[in-house]
Amino acid sequence: MESHKRRLALMLFVLWAAAAAKITMMRADTIKLLAREIPRNLGMGDSLKAMVEVLEKDLAERAAFEPPGTKDPLALQRVVRLAPRNPDGKEAAENGRMRLSATVLSPGNFTAIIKYKGQSHTLAVGDSLDHRVVKSIDKRTVVLDYQGKSLMLVNEPAPKAEAQSEGNAKTRIGRLEDLDL
Repeated sequence: MESHKRRLALMLFVLWAAAAAKITMMRADTIKLLAREIPRNLGMGDSLKAMVEVLEKDLAERAAFEPPGTKDPLALQRVVRLAPRNPDGKEAAENGRMRLSATVLSPGNFTAIIKYKGQSHTLAVGDSLDHRVVKSIDKRTVVLDYQGKSLMLVNEPAPKAEAQSEGNAKTRIGRLEDLDL
């Protein structure tokens, strides 16, 4: 029985030595394979490789792109000047003069709406507009004082261009200057 145990032990040792030798050889082969440069495009066909190259080139071109405009669109020092709407310049002349658009008369409170330089200004007696002081307001006129000289504004309709821009005249009912509040 003793001899069977020795034979069994010897067979196990030989088996173990063979396995160790095989593992060592496999490890050596693996190291050799890893040491060689393996192509990085495993499973990549020529068409896929060409597509990747095109996309990489496109990405490089986009990264290098600089827009042609060198001016900053948010630069605040630039000035924009608008030309008058009418070619004959009548609107530009109208914007420079004062026009009484309407007067609002209520007990104890008279108010004038004066159109000047394209804007409407609501003024009462004592208020000033461009260094002109309102002296009096009645139903159809306003008297302004400027350096000792009196300027009388008479309630007049808006020019056609201004009336069209504010709304259709046919939809208005009555005249504003005829209202007594």
